[in-house]
Amino acid sequence: MKAISTDDIDFLVNIKNLLLYRKIVKAEKLDERTARIILDNNIELLFEGNEGCGGCGNGWFDIKKFIDHIPDNAITNVEFLEEGDYHETETFTINIFYEEEKLNLISYDGYDNGYYGTGFCVGVKLLEPKQNITIRADARNISDVYSDVREKLTFCEDCKNFICKYDDFGICNEYGGLIKKQDFCSRGVRKDGE
Repeated sequence: MKAISTDDIDFLVNIKNLLLYRKIVKAEKLDERTARIILDNNIELLFEGNEGCGGCGNGWFDIKKFIDHIPDNAITNVEFLEEGDYHETETFTINIFYEEEKLNLISYDGYDNGYYGTGFCVGVKLLEPKQNITIRADARNISDVYSDVREKLTFCEDCKNFICKYDDFGICNEYGGLIKKQDFCSRGVRKDGE
C-alpha cells in the first residue's frame, strides 16, 4: 500500500485536521457507498463512493470495510492509503490511530476504465449544537463553577492562536483544525499572556 495520491493535498490535510484529537461519537453505514461519522464537536463527515457508469461497473466505488467499534479515546493520528492501480481494482483507505491502536475507519474499492473516476468524496457538515447540557454544581452557583473553570483553562476564543472564521468557529493557527470558540486544549496560550 502507498499513501493516497491526489491533486488536492489540502483535501487530505483538511480531513486529517478534522479528525485529529477528536472522538467519534457515532458511526453508521447508510448503504453500499455511503457512511457517516459524527465527531464530539458536532461535525458530521459523510463519505460517498465515486458514482460510475449507469450501464456498466466502471467507476463505481463501494465500501469494503467500515469501522466496527468506536473506542472512547481521541484520534491521535490519521493515515491515507491507496492500493492497486489504474485498470485494476483500487482500494482507498483511511486508518485512524488511538495511540498505538490502528483501526480502519473506511475503505473503498472499485475499478475504472479511465472515464468515470475513482475513490470517494467527503462532505463536512456542522450539526446543530447539543441542547439540554446539564452541569452539576455541588452547592455552588453555576456561574461560580463556570468562572472557576474559565480561570484554569484556556478556551480557544481566549487563545492567541485562535483565528475566528465564522460566528462561533475558527481555526487554530498553531495546531490546525476547525474549532469552536468554547473548545480548549492543554496547549492553549492566553492572548493576555497568562
